[in-house]
Amino acid sequence: MFKKVALGISGGVDSAVAALLLKRAGFQVEGVFMRNWDNNYEAGFCSDERDFEDATYVCRKLNIPLHRVYFIKEYWNEVFSVLLNEYETGLTPNPDILCNRYIKFDSFFQHCRNNLGIDAIATGHYANTSFGPFLERYNESEGVRLLQPADKHKDQTFFLSQVKQFALRKCMFPLANLQKREVREIARNEGLMNVAKKKDSTGICFIGKNKFQNFIEEYIETKKGHFIDIDSGQVVGEHGGLHKWTVGQRCGVPSHKDAYFVFKKDLVTNDIYVI
Repeated sequence: MFKKVALGISGGVDSAVAALLLKRAGFQVEGVFMRNWDNNYEAGFCSDERDFEDATYVCRKLNIPLHRVYFIKEYWNEVFSVLLNEYETGLTPNPDILCNRYIKFDSFFQHCRNNLGIDAIATGHYANTSFGPFLERYNESEGVRLLQPADKHKDQTFFLSQVKQFALRKCMFPLANLQKREVREIARNEGLMNVAKKKDSTGICFIGKNKFQNFIEEYIETKKGHFIDIDSGQVVGEHGGLHKWTVGQRCGVPSHKDAYFVFKKDLVTNDIYVI
């Protein structure tokens, strides 16, 4: 039923090994590298040029076609604009969840289905579904359930929690039954040295090495307010904007020896209550 598969390949070890496992399982694999952020016009940063080189290296090594697609407009409208709006209203959104829902498992899925004629998509996420890592238990008449992978320390199901059924039903997760150390070992054994030792990407991709609080100032107006001790009601310091802080975050106040933690944010007074 499933013969031609489009794999989202990022230039990292996980998607590289996912590609290898798909080929070993007999699928016709099309590698797709997504670019979602434009460094030429925006204040953010994205390491996709280096990642694209690594993705190209992997696909050449495995003899897989590589396509480069651009979802910059979609990312701005569906992810980044939503992110800014929620920060302005005192919330702390997760861009990875938004990106998976609207870009990697929507725009990507639709593009591959319409332009590459694929039967399914695949990613290097550490996750599984009730249909199995390679859709071996696929059932047209059933809904699919998102399941945890074998490696609980790398479990990424939280970030996939809002992916819609129409895409999740046709998605393979080749790494579902592997530990991270096994993935790196497979890459080394296959001679994929460029990615075998590559560090995992962490944090928000377009911020790079910048501090989040400095980055967000480029897009959201800074409105200073007070840090207020929730127990005493006393002002203990000043903050540079509600959008820079999230509930539970540690915040050092120069006038106090011990650290405070954000308890809640007041949108009306622009104050942050700490404990």
